[in-house]
Amino acid sequence: MINIIIGLLILSTAAMYWSNLVEGEVSIAPVIGLMFGCLYSYQQLEKETEYTLQFCLFIVSITVEWKSTNGLKK
Repeated sequence: MINIIIGLLILSTAAMYWSNLVEGEVSIAPVIGLMFGCLYSYQQLEKETEYTLQFCLFIVSITVEWKSTNGLKK
C-alpha cells in the first residue's frame, strides 16, 4: 500500500514539473474501477498543436495538457 502512495506522489511530482516546463495544465482525477497505463497524444491544428500526456495508476488518472505553436517563433 505504501508503495502505491509513493508511486502516486512521484508521478504527481513529475507531472507538475513537466507542466512547468511546457507551460501546461495538470489535472488529477479519480477513476471508477482499476486502470493501469499511459497515453501520449497530439492533435495538429492550423496555428498550434495540442498535446496530452496521461498516466493511470489503479484509481487515479494524472493528465498533463499543453499547446505549442506551429512554425517558427517570431
